[in-house]
Amino acid sequence: MWFRFKTLNGCLTMKTAKASVKVGEKKMETCVFTPRDFNGKNLVGLDLIKKIRLLLDDKYTCIMK
Repeated sequence: MWFRFKTLNGCLTMKTAKASVKVGEKKMETCVFTPRDFNGKNLVGLDLIKKIRLLLDDKYTCIMK
């Protein structure tokens, strides 16, 4: 599946793959996005971020209970 996102620099086409993620005791299904045209990091979907609590600090990212 392909998604297109509009950014300030133009359109960005992303390929997607379904993934199963286990965080603590929770097991969730989500989509992982990867840029099509250049090497980049894999990005988890917003549906996963909505279901877990993250602490974003200057040096660390932690999953909270």
